[in-house]
Parts: sequence; structure tokens; C-alpha cells
Amino acid sequence: QIGDMCWSTDFVANRAIDTCEGSEYEYMEEEHRESFCIMNYWAGAKLTCQEKGMSLPNKNQLAQLATELYLKRDGSTVTIIPGGSYPNSLKVKDKYKDNPPITLGSYWSSEEISSIDANSRDFGSSGSMTGGNAKFDNRYRAVCISN
Repeated sequence: QIGDMCWSTDFVANRAIDTCEGSEYEYMEEEHRESFCIMNYWAGAKLTCQEKGMSLPNKNQLAQLATELYLKRDGSTVTIIPGGSYPNSLKVKDKYKDNPPITLGSYWSSEEISSIDANSRDFGSSGSMTGGNAKFDNRYRAVCISN
């Protein structure tokens, strides 16, 4: 339980789904497939959550998690908005300083931007940023939320 939501343990989203599998490009020679297909780590994270009966959090829920995790530098509370970025302007709350509820890093959200990009949120020691990132990037983490 973090705030009013039930979250899973976070994990490295290193399970990829081959977007060519079962598509018209599946039988294309490998050097030509690359321009049509990606190894989709975002889809792998989404599937991992679905297999647990959960889902990836949306960008609103990730913003709520960030609001729970951070304070402004002066110690006052902050409400983090889904599209808001707060680089170098926040600090992790004292109660989470030594044992944060998630590993600091970049996390996938459930929202797709395009066939190759999805929304994400970064959680760092000094701030939180939102953005869109390539689904073939295997450096992201994921956390699941109860449906």
C-alpha cells in the first residue's frame, strides 16, 4: 500500500515482446524486419502485470506515487501533476530516504504515445520528470497496480 493504492514490487522491465511475431513481417529477412518491428519492452512489462491480474499504472497514478514520495526542497508538500516535470527541485521524503517504496529510476506508464513510444516517469533523488520513450529501450523499470 502506497498512499491509497496497492502496488506490486517494482521490477526491471527486461521481458521483450517481438512485434513481428504473428504479423505480416514475421517471415521477412532479419535485416529488413528491423525497420518494421521492435523488441517491445513496454509490452513485456504490460503483459507481466496482466499475468499477475494487475496493470501498469497510468500517468496519473505515477504522478500520485511521485506526490507520495517527494517534498519540495524547502520541505513543503508538493502535488505532482501527470505532465509535470520537477528536475532538481524536489527531495525524497525523510520516511523514504533509506527505504524508498520503489527503486529510483525510470518507469513505464500504461499509456501509448505511438507504435514505438510510451509514456514514462523518472524518479530520481532530486526530482521527477515525465516523458515519452521508445518501447525498445530495455533500461526501464515497471511496477504493477491492482485493478
